[in-house]
Amino acid sequence: MNLVQMSLSGAVMTLAIIVVRALAINRLPKKVFVLLWEMVILRLLMPFSIPFMWSVYSFVKRMEPVHDVLSDISTDTVFHQVVENQLNMNVVAAEGIQSEGTGLSIGIIIWIVGMVLCTAFFLVSYLRCRFEFQTSILVHNDFVVNWLDAHRLRRTIQIRQLDRIVAPLTYGIISPVILMPKKTDWSNKQQLQYILSHEYVHICRFDLVVKLIATLALCIHWFNPMVWGMYIFLNRDIELSCDESVVRQFGESAKSNYARALITMEEKKREVTPLYNSFSRNAIEERITAIMKTKKLTIGILVASIIVIICIVVLFITSADDAQQSNATKNEFEQSNIEQNIDASNEASEPVSPSIENKELSGEVLAYVNRLDGTTLAFDIVEWVKVPGERATELGITEDDAPSGFNIYNETATVRELPLADNCSCKLLDWTDNYVQTDVTREEMVRILDERKGTNIPYHLIIENNEIVEITEQYIP
Repeated sequence: MNLVQMSLSGAVMTLAIIVVRALAINRLPKKVFVLLWEMVILRLLMPFSIPFMWSVYSFVKRMEPVHDVLSDISTDTVFHQVVENQLNMNVVAAEGIQSEGTGLSIGIIIWIVGMVLCTAFFLVSYLRCRFEFQTSILVHNDFVVNWLDAHRLRRTIQIRQLDRIVAPLTYGIISPVILMPKKTDWSNKQQLQYILSHEYVHICRFDLVVKLIATLALCIHWFNPMVWGMYIFLNRDIELSCDESVVRQFGESAKSNYARALITMEEKKREVTPLYNSFSRNAIEERITAIMKTKKLTIGILVASIIVIICIVVLFITSADDAQQSNATKNEFEQSNIEQNIDASNEASEPVSPSIENKELSGEVLAYVNRLDGTTLAFDIVEWVKVPGERATELGITEDDAPSGFNIYNETATVRELPLADNCSCKLLDWTDNYVQTDVTREEMVRILDERKGTNIPYHLIIENNEIVEITEQYIP
């Protein structure tokens, strides 16, 4: 997958999660949405596709192409103009216009400049904050000592104090630090328990790592507004998830007190500090509502959560299933032939599979050979479909399914067996000599077909009175 495809897939997945979030934010555990946003990040950073038959793109692939729909819309409508302009912008961004004297396209240069500026913005913001944090003072009192002793990790946690912040926050991955405002009321132990527990959840879950990877994805896909939306909702849901964890830790009776503590610690800072976790306001109304509506975990909620995660991942992180054609081997064979520069005069005529009854077979058919033993031939009749074409439209086959302009359609594998006529002729294509037809003996045909067993190469059969009188390898352009 290229960058544009990765970005579009991430945007579609983001839209789906936003819809689910709007419907179920207070019905499902908040950790579910954090996991879903992490899947979006994975999709944005994963440079390859995962074909799957149940992907949403597999269903879309069966629909009519978008240009067929747009062709029915008047060219003077505003909608058509918007679509046309957007498509032109995508082409410039994806392919670029070659600039004179350089091997890079203008689109690529714009993307690189944007990525560098975006990265510089986050990096400078982070380094400026970390520089300020270095002036903090280590807190050492009985409450802090007891709390740290009860919350030991393999990583050493420090609790420090700084006069330049107005709300608690956490920074650092290997050596995490919980930074408290200088005016913290150390006598209010209940409020301190809530605050420190919230930050402790951030540390245990490595939320800083998640935010760092999300920032990387944002810098790469800076041109996609849906990725910015993903970044905002991810930060919100991380905070909601930590709030939910604290409420469950202290019990249902803690909801009101914890909500009041949250309001007290509402954010008043103006600085942008993207790479640390802050206890302070992040859509404060949404957080308070979520706290008050926190529910006990039940088996039903857990099952619903698993179903939502599986459905979103299966539908949107995967891509269209390439195996919708007969099989992968045939696709490879078709692709290898497409790359050959073959003279059109050598192309064989395109056979058509007539509707033939099993009792009386006569005429010309296109088929996959299942078995040839020298006296009888077992075969499976297939259909040659031109794309685009009337039959292709009827079957829902698009140009994406058949980039070479044809599709070998085989709805069901029905094996028929007929004897060979005494004068049956056998012809193969010479792959080394411009695909010229070459007569071979029946014994050679048996040997070659045995060697090609498992490869779906179509053969043109001529049948007379239930006997096969000619077998010819079909040329695939």
